Amino acid sequence: MKISVGLASLMALACQAPGPTDPGATAPGSARALESTSCTWRAQDSGTTNDLFGVAFVDAKHGWAIGDGLILATSDGGKTWAAQVSTPSKSYDDLVFAGANKGWVVGGGPGAVLATTNGGSTWNVQDTGGTRSYDFVAAIDGNHVWAATGGDNPQLASTADGGLTWDVETINISDGISDIFFADQSHGWAIGFANNHSYATFDGGHTWTDQGLIAVDTFFYRLWFADAQHGWAVGEGVSFTSDGGATWTAQLPNDNERVLGGLSFIDSTHGWSAGGTVGGGVVVSTSDGGDHWDKVIIPKGPQGLQLLDVSFGDSTHGWAVGFAGQIFACLPPAPTALSYDGATTADFGDDAVLAATLTDIGKSPAVPVPGKTVTFTLGAQACTGTTGADGRASCTLTMGQVPGPYAVTATFAGDPDFASSSQAVPFLITREETALSYTGGLLFAASGTASLSAHLTDDSGTPIAGRSIQLQLGSGASQQSCQAITSAGGTAACSVAPVNQALGPAAITATFAGDAFYLPSKATASGLVFAFTDGTFVVGEQQAELGAAVTFWSGQWSSLNSPGAPAAFKGFASSTSTTPPSCGGTWSAGPGNSGHPAATVPAYFAAAATAQITRAGSTISGDIVRMVIVKADPGYSGNPGHAGTGTVVAVWCGQP
Repeated sequence: MKISVGLASLMALACQAPGPTDPGATAPGSARALESTSCTWRAQDSGTTNDLFGVAFVDAKHGWAIGDGLILATSDGGKTWAAQVSTPSKSYDDLVFAGANKGWVVGGGPGAVLATTNGGSTWNVQDTGGTRSYDFVAAIDGNHVWAATGGDNPQLASTADGGLTWDVETINISDGISDIFFADQSHGWAIGFANNHSYATFDGGHTWTDQGLIAVDTFFYRLWFADAQHGWAVGEGVSFTSDGGATWTAQLPNDNERVLGGLSFIDSTHGWSAGGTVGGGVVVSTSDGGDHWDKVIIPKGPQGLQLLDVSFGDSTHGWAVGFAGQIFACLPPAPTALSYDGATTADFGDDAVLAATLTDIGKSPAVPVPGKTVTFTLGAQACTGTTGADGRASCTLTMGQVPGPYAVTATFAGDPDFASSSQAVPFLITREETALSYTGGLLFAASGTASLSAHLTDDSGTPIAGRSIQLQLGSGASQQSCQAITSAGGTAACSVAPVNQALGPAAITATFAGDAFYLPSKATASGLVFAFTDGTFVVGEQQAELGAAVTFWSGQWSSLNSPGAPAAFKGFASSTSTTPPSCGGTWSAGPGNSGHPAATVPAYFAAAATAQITRAGSTISGDIVRMVIVKADPGYSGNPGHAGTGTVVAVWCGQP
């Protein structure tokens, strides 16, 4: 059989139990991934512990593996393997397929070749007439097939009709062979079993020419030719010929550790060879016709690991087989798709939930891929999420960039099992809504200072700092305004002085014009401008209620405002303890018409509300418990016979 003398020593090496110097030793069939140039090697469940000696794939899905008493087949890339033939007494050593239907297996007994014309649904024994069991088989199409024995004076059987008829002859390679390969109906090669020479035939295998030693001190076990000139031999190294085997050049020298026993090319540049080394199974690969070879080690487990054959269905789908039913598949990551289903717009400063669903689109229907990290990128901001059982990942970003159009991109970087994918969709960051409220004063003394303020927040009530607010008192040509910048708490405050507005109601307006980040907003309020008189009119505390009609000047002031007060007090205080008068202060006046109040009063003026009035000699005095704003009625005169009346429209200080 093809793994005889040279590979027997390698088998012993590979089956050594791992010791403390075997780093990373894993059980056979473990899921440990190892990277190669185009795929990741992972164990597959063959369903058997029988040794497997050969494997052949015709595409990424359909393949066969052979070994001790078994022919296995898969139609799903090795996800499942099933026995097509099970004969424990047989040992199947080599196989070849010409397309998805026609295949041949050797090793089943003297002169016997197993053949299928339907992909292995049925296998039939073809009797070649040979007397020995075949170890090697080669084919160039569905008709031309060769089978050879491996011992001394090998027998070679050939057919030109797919095995309906066979010719058998003993070929002139006395020391036996390790492999055969045919490039066309005429050109074929064999490796000398004992002398490590290459042999060539130019007449379809009838006669063979000794081409000499392939390499010194290096044994070779497998062959593959791209055409009549270019071929490779593998074993303890890799050698290449460009002249049909007349001369050979080492591409991968013998390192006294690695032995290769399987060889698969899909074209003249892409090839793989599998075997074993001290650390476990080994696969070497080339994508440039052997000028460079990459190596990957599959760690051995307690039963050891020796890869005996390898086959690739295309450049990214390959399989290697070995002892104890071990099958490793080199498969590309499964294709994936990301479907973005998160937010596509948000206001500046608001949170947006970004989300996408990751699926394996290599399956039909597509299935979710859980446990994978998805990165969401929005302009200069990014966040990550992990896919759940439903394949959906999400994360939250607070919008911190200038509002405008962007793209949000969901990206899965990929891993050995799943290919990368991404999706980008338009995303619009809009200006944040704002709310502005007026928080300043409402009563303003003419010629005094108006303290104005406002509070700016976003639509969630969060203060907005560093924004310019314009505060305006009055309207039209007479309006007065100031500007201020909001504090960390969102408040802007400034003053207007001197107040120069008509007495009476005055409009107050606070305006935020908006900017690149925030929408504009406005607040309005109704204020009141009043005057302090020269001297102060007084009303009784009980009468000084908001909205109440009051008499602030009259010959009957005491009876109308504060019964028990001196009758001589007519309602006008010529002096106050503070200027202007204020709550907690006092006032004083003379009797009768003393103090000489003005002939007219302002339309809106400040009056003192008193609770206690006393007289000491000619001086009448009282307290100021409240300052109110009175809207004067018509009819006032400086003569107490012409009463001054009005309505309390506001409270300047003190409790109403």
